[in-house]
Amino acid sequence: MSDKPILVVWRDAFFQFDEEEDERADYLVETVGWVLKDGPKFLVLAQERLPDGDGWRAITHIPLDIIESRKEFA
Repeated sequence: MSDKPILVVWRDAFFQFDEEEDERADYLVETVGWVLKDGPKFLVLAQERLPDGDGWRAITHIPLDIIESRKEFA
């Protein structure tokens, strides 16, 4: 788990499998959050960190094979 948030650019999985949305096959999404889990199949990010160690909210699971890039904030 990272203490710094990261930016992940990834291809939206919905548009990868929707034949009616072929023109959006390169639909890139940007998500910023803290890494909760990295692999083996998903990168799991939380967009909200709760106070006093109460946990996380707004969790996104991104399949590793559709990630285009990731960048940690300094």
